[in-house]
Amino acid sequence: MNNLRFATLVHLLVLLEKFPDSALSSAFMASSIHINAVVVRRELKVLRDAGWVTAVKGKAGGFKLNIQANQLNLGEVYQLMMTDQTLFKTNHPNPQCMVGRSINHHLSGIMTNVDQAIFNELSRVKLAEFSTLFTEE
Repeated sequence: MNNLRFATLVHLLVLLEKFPDSALSSAFMASSIHINAVVVRRELKVLRDAGWVTAVKGKAGGFKLNIQANQLNLGEVYQLMMTDQTLFKTNHPNPQCMVGRSINHHLSGIMTNVDQAIFNELSRVKLAEFSTLFTEE
């Protein structure tokens, strides 16, 4: 798992929630996160494909949040991020070894429980609630 990806997705969603009347450019969002705009656009595509973000064309174009922030929780963001990954990776141990032949089987239940616990904890936090932690000073 890329541990920066979740933070990037949440950062983008909070920015979009904070500026509901503006279409934010990928360059603006990239400057907020201190990452390349290409990475931002790649993650915005994921959010757009999920229906959470909309692209606005034109001179004042950019991206806007397409859903109400109180309808989205951080568990859903985690789930979206994890669709093509697993939290833990297993190796390809020697099947002749007494540990190697069954370690992945025994770890998989634990890994599933940990993944579910993370999802459950994140699901308790709505994007709107999380967004209130960030104020202009």
